[in-house]
Amino acid sequence: MHAGRNIFILDFLLLIQILFYTFFNLNQSFSLFYIVLAIAPFAYRFIQFEGEVHPSVSLFFQEGSLGFNTIIVLNLLFISFAIQHIIMAFKSVILKLDDLAAELKVKSNGLEIVNGELISQSEELQAQSEELQMQSEYLQSQSEDLRSLNERLCLQKEQEQQARKEADSAREEAEKANSAKTIFLATMSHEIRTPMNGVIGISSLLSETSLNNQQREYVQIITSSGEALLTVINDILDFSKIESGSMELEEQEFSLNECIEGVLDVFIVKAAQTKLELVYKIDADIPSKIIGDKLRLRQVLINLVGNALKFTPHGEVYIGVEAVKISGEVLEIQFEVRDSGIGIPEGKLQRLFKAFSQVDSSTSRKYGGTGLGLAISAKLVEMMGGEITVESELGRGSSFKFAIRALISLEAEKVRAPLALSEFAGKKVLIVDDSETNRKILKDLLSQWKMNPLLASSAEAAQDILACTKDFELVLADMDMPGMQGLELAQNISDSHPMLPVILMTSIGSSIDEKQSTMLAGWLPKPIKKATLQNQILNAFYKNKETIKPASLVEVRNFSQEHPLNILVAEDNIINQKVITHILNKLGYTFDLVETGNDVLYQLKNKSYNVILMDIQMPDMDGLEATNIIRNQLDIQPIIIALTASATTSDKEICLQAGMNGYLSKPFKIEELKEYLKKAALQETH
Repeated sequence: MHAGRNIFILDFLLLIQILFYTFFNLNQSFSLFYIVLAIAPFAYRFIQFEGEVHPSVSLFFQEGSLGFNTIIVLNLLFISFAIQHIIMAFKSVILKLDDLAAELKVKSNGLEIVNGELISQSEELQAQSEELQMQSEYLQSQSEDLRSLNERLCLQKEQEQQARKEADSAREEAEKANSAKTIFLATMSHEIRTPMNGVIGISSLLSETSLNNQQREYVQIITSSGEALLTVINDILDFSKIESGSMELEEQEFSLNECIEGVLDVFIVKAAQTKLELVYKIDADIPSKIIGDKLRLRQVLINLVGNALKFTPHGEVYIGVEAVKISGEVLEIQFEVRDSGIGIPEGKLQRLFKAFSQVDSSTSRKYGGTGLGLAISAKLVEMMGGEITVESELGRGSSFKFAIRALISLEAEKVRAPLALSEFAGKKVLIVDDSETNRKILKDLLSQWKMNPLLASSAEAAQDILACTKDFELVLADMDMPGMQGLELAQNISDSHPMLPVILMTSIGSSIDEKQSTMLAGWLPKPIKKATLQNQILNAFYKNKETIKPASLVEVRNFSQEHPLNILVAEDNIINQKVITHILNKLGYTFDLVETGNDVLYQLKNKSYNVILMDIQMPDMDGLEATNIIRNQLDIQPIIIALTASATTSDKEICLQAGMNGYLSKPFKIEELKEYLKKAALQETH
């Protein structure tokens, strides 16, 4: 009884332990399994007695019975199995605790690091917080300052708006006043110029009448004063046009060489009076004709050259022209006006191009002028696509440079040697001049014409050269040189080399008597012009030919009587005109001379000609076009002989195809011309 009860209690306690440990230390699925196994014997006994529970067996089993033993064995198995699982559970828990401890250790280390960083960040944040606090206080102070500044700016803005309105109103008033001033200046300038032109014109006419010395002096004062006043008026008028924006440039074809020489013509007398050398050089690459505003370019050059002469007591004034850039039909030309005058202080160069400004007040008192000339010139150069600059050294002179843009004329050809001089290529020429600039310019010109120039800086040096060299064929000598003068040199050359022609270069106003002129082959007025130089050289060589070989021309004096012809010459080049005139006169002909194809057609309407000597290249209408019109429209057909600088077969064929009867290439021989004239005369007789 007691034993059974003990077993039952033991069994119950073990069952409770098994349930407890399995449920909490293993898992619910094992707990359920063990519970089923624990109650299995009781279920068996319950089923055996068909649901009736015997009191003796419902509570315990008899010792030694199968149930008892089964319970003992099962409980032992359950206990061992439970203990095994409990041990495994404890091992698993221990392993998990170790992993957890390691993880906690790592996390602890991480937390320590993080804690250190947090402490550092906390300190940094604290410092930043303090700094932000300071910045906040500073920003608050700045905010108050900005608020105050904003209030001042708003007030200033209102004041500026008011000032702007007042300025706009003042500008409108100034523009109206400036417009009124411009209109006034333009109107008054025009009104004053009209009577001034009358004053100058009448005074010029008066100067040509019979006047005593005092009256002539008065007239000269009137004329010079009137011209000075007219210059001032013109400057003011031009300045008012520029200021008002009404100045416009013209586009016209013109010869740059003629423009430069025209400028020099204005100052020839003044340069001669002050004994200044006035020279110019045009680069050989410059086209003979360009398209631009000739009048305004001339105005700029006259202004610069006039100033150079005004401020140059001795020495020279030089004009240089060169091509800077050629791009298609657009040409950039640079001009230089250089003098050897008083110069300009460096600190006052910038004042030169300001209106009504001169170097200083004493300049205006001593030399006169309005101070507008350079300002107007700078504006005109700017309108022509360039800029004017100046370089100067006090006491050594000044150099004004400017560039303009122009178009190349379709009829332009580069400046080249005159065809009439080509037969004299290689001739040795001695240039005698004390001016280095003059010597260089003359040397360049003669070299372009294929001659062989040699230089001498004095008459004495020239005589030494002539004593050593005997093959010179021409001498160009300056009249005014230190030491021996040009006339004395010419006389010595005439005595020692009677067949050597001498051309004397003289200033305007220099006098040469009849006896002196007989020993000269010609004389050149300064500044020397290309066309004049060409003409004098040509005359000197032909004159020398006549002296050496007079019989060659005597034979042809009666040629025109044997072959009478009415001749028309069409030639626009002045040098070639002189050549053909010289030849036809020597042959005994009188003839008519025209310069364009249009003039040829006009002459043919009024007069009949047997022969036309037709230049190919002429302005307005060339020789080919004129010939075509003659052949197609006129009833009377003259013989037309081409005069051309070209000598190729194709050019000759073009002339013949145009209807011309003959072809002479410049320079032509007299015998060739005579043959054509003989054939023409023979044709007329038949």
